[in-house]
Parts: sequence; C-alpha cells; structure tokens
Amino acid sequence: MGQQTPGDHVPAAPPPNAGSGRPTAGACAACGLQAAVVTVLIYFRYSAGVADGEGQPDNPDLLDSRWRPLWQMLHAMDQDIAQLYDQAGITGLRNRFVGPLIQLGRHGPMTIQELATAVEVTHSAMSQTAAAMRAAGFADSAEGSDGRTRRIRLSARGRELLPLLQAEWRATEATVRDLEAEIPYPLTQVVKDINAALARRSFRQRLDDNLARALKEDP
Repeated sequence: MGQQTPGDHVPAAPPPNAGSGRPTAGACAACGLQAAVVTVLIYFRYSAGVADGEGQPDNPDLLDSRWRPLWQMLHAMDQDIAQLYDQAGITGLRNRFVGPLIQLGRHGPMTIQELATAVEVTHSAMSQTAAAMRAAGFADSAEGSDGRTRRIRLSARGRELLPLLQAEWRATEATVRDLEAEIPYPLTQVVKDINAALARRSFRQRLDDNLARALKEDP
C-alpha cells in the first residue's frame, strides 16, 4: 500500500456531501479523529523517530512530542485499514483514495476543483491524488460537456471496487463508534474541547507567546 499518512482514512458511511475521504464536519464520529490528525501533524514533526517515554514533561528534549502517542495510535488504525485491502489482493489502493472514489461513485465525473471542494482539501492536493488514482487504474480522465473542462471519473476497476470501499467505510465508522463507547472521554469530545479552547485563543497566538519565551531562554 505504500507509506500512509495518519488519518488518510478513518471513514464513515458517506452522506451526500461527504468530504476529504471523510464526511463533512460533524456528520460522524470519525470526523473528530480527522480533526485530531490535522492538529497532530503540524509540520509533520510527530512522525520523527522519537522513542516512547523519552524526555521529561517539564523539560522536554528538542524532538520529544507530547502528542506523538496520538499520531502513533491513528497511524496504527490507518495501517489496519490498509491491510484489509492488501489481504483482499487489491494492489495500488491508498487509503486516501477511498473518499474521492466514493464521491465519484455517487456523483459521476467531477472536476478536480469540485472533488477538492467535496472532500475539503486543496486543489493541489486533490490534483496529486487524482493523478495517483489514475496511475493506479482506479480513475480515468473525462472531458466535460463543453469539451474544455477536464474531469475525472471512476474507471472500470474503480466501479468494480466501489461496493467494497463503501462497506469498508461503514465498517470502519462502526468500529470507531464502538471504540468511543468503551472509553470515558471520546476523542471526538477531546477535539470539541480543543476547538473551544482555540476559539478563545488561537493556536498561533499561543505559539507566538511560547516562541517568544523560548527565544529568550538559554539554548
């Protein structure tokens, strides 16, 4: 399956306007996981090779990360999903393809911008994903009705896999709901609480203050 980015795919049964390989915000429990991933992956520092348990909480080492365990947990979940497709003998399918492919199955040919808007990523990111899906044989290029607009559509291989993609999405979302029901403080609630705190004072404001203090400290 290749290297996966955590949160590439922690899916749910897609509503009509599902996004980012995930549903739109608030539509399902997995949305909180995706939001957590976005927070955790700031500068991708959490994928650095830092051993668990190193450093001291009050005097952290330069590369220690308080949220690295969250990155590792989500990465492990993402890899479990990837293994489902590996074991099914489906080659070339990356987890981040699943949401866009389901979108194409629901809505038919779409422009890169339409697909990017639907899955809540940048045009550049979706352009790269679309190229990768075409190269892997899950999607084809298609001309728009005006003969000028370039669109992307499911290939025959993509259409054949669509029922499995949708079933896996629903199964994964059910698993996330079950997991959250077992723990006293669901991750989706954590994300809500963090967002509420950031609404009071943004991450950038907090970062600027801590950076100013760090620059004043001895190296």
